[in-house]
Amino acid sequence: MARKAENEMRFELALVETIYESLVAGEPLHVPGLGTFSIAHEPAHTYTDDSGAYTVRPPQDRIRFTELTTGEELPEFTSR
Repeated sequence: MARKAENEMRFELALVETIYESLVAGEPLHVPGLGTFSIAHEPAHTYTDDSGAYTVRPPQDRIRFTELTTGEELPEFTSR
């Protein structure tokens, strides 16, 4: 039982490392049966609140996950 849990933890760690490495390289990662992980860039944004004060949100990159929909063809597992 403990061996199974250890193997599951190793798999999860390997998956997270693979996703991280791919996204750092700027490439999306397609995981069959799951979906696609990618980076979405959000530019800086300036807005005014109700009191008239300006606030600037700096540009940032966010991780985007797109889940496969039912009936969608599964892409091959790719990384770098």
